[in-house]
Amino acid sequence: MDGNQSQQLMATFTTNVDWNKVDFEKIGAQSLIRNPKFAGAQFRAWMENGCRFVIKGPSVLVIDRSKPFDSTRFLGQGSSIWRGPAEGKGLEGEEDQDSRSVALTELDFSSVAFDNFLKEDEPTIIGEEKLVRMKADPRIRYDAGVGVALLDEKGQATLRWLHDTYGITWMEFATVLRYSDGHRCFLFLDRRGGGSWHARCRWLGHGRSAGGVSPVSAS
Repeated sequence: MDGNQSQQLMATFTTNVDWNKVDFEKIGAQSLIRNPKFAGAQFRAWMENGCRFVIKGPSVLVIDRSKPFDSTRFLGQGSSIWRGPAEGKGLEGEEDQDSRSVALTELDFSSVAFDNFLKEDEPTIIGEEKLVRMKADPRIRYDAGVGVALLDEKGQATLRWLHDTYGITWMEFATVLRYSDGHRCFLFLDRRGGGSWHARCRWLGHGRSAGGVSPVSAS
């Protein structure tokens, strides 16, 4: 498609959509504005699907909840899921993750949204502030158990599909983890050479840029 064709296509949408009937909040427009690359990738995927609304995704991801999330796999001995308020020591109280996500045993990633939670013209965000904004958002914050399921899936099929479809190379999950020394962090997955994905953790005291997205429910 050349420049003239793309302009004609956009003009068709601009002049023929009844924008007064579009619910700005319902379609998650603010999230798309904050994530222009992801929005563009979604639009391209829609066009490549013949402008049909259902985009074929990978098989539904199965999440094994028979065993609790094991933080020591990624953080070593003495680590755990953070418990209680951020200003505490992280050893007492409820686990700091979205219970709605922990209850899931499968997830269709063709209907998952990705958000960096940046405000307009904001280049970076500290992890702790991102967490505050995530909790203020009504959408489900997918937990570290989902990340493990993605990482361990045969052939990492869902992760490869997310990269091929949306260009995603990095994502973190909203379970607050605790290092043995008390530092707070998120588990994240990143794509490396050869197309394989690996897991690491990033302190919540560090910054995140526009590419630092987290998976959340579409609505």
